[in-house]
Amino acid sequence: MKEYVKKKKEMFKVYNDIILSGEIVIFGTAFFESYPIYELGKRYLMTHAVYNRSIGGITAGEALEALEDCVISAKPCKLFLALGEHDAADEKLAEDYREILKKTSRVLPNTKVYVLSVPAVSTSAEECNSIIKDVCRETNTEFIELDYNLESQSLFKCLSLYMRDGRLTMCEAFNMV
Repeated sequence: MKEYVKKKKEMFKVYNDIILSGEIVIFGTAFFESYPIYELGKRYLMTHAVYNRSIGGITAGEALEALEDCVISAKPCKLFLALGEHDAADEKLAEDYREILKKTSRVLPNTKVYVLSVPAVSTSAEECNSIIKDVCRETNTEFIELDYNLESQSLFKCLSLYMRDGRLTMCEAFNMV
């Protein structure tokens, strides 16, 4: 595991001791590490806190090693996984993703897990997405195909539909426009 990943993992372990459990966690790589999740969550009056546990450059294998400290200790009600950006499109990616999903469902059986597509910044994004979709089908996990070309606010609007409990009210829908 890279030193940077170890340091971030340890930092999140400390943070997870002071956060509210039963909220939303996004665990991803470079794209989501710098994504303004907190600011956008406040803008759209989310019913749950959204905690960003993303680590730039993390591979799915490293994410598996960091899963306990970054995600499981937070005990989220919903988890958004955005991994694969720094992986090769190979059997190791499928194996690591499968193990992440199995461990999450075993340890956090009441957590709803969503897997987000890999951004096209990676040369193997299309192949990685194909592999990840197959793993999601095998494990009955919802895969969300995102258009990463959208501006941050529009992309968050798409994600926030999955972050909510229940349907949008008419007032909430107008606020999102």
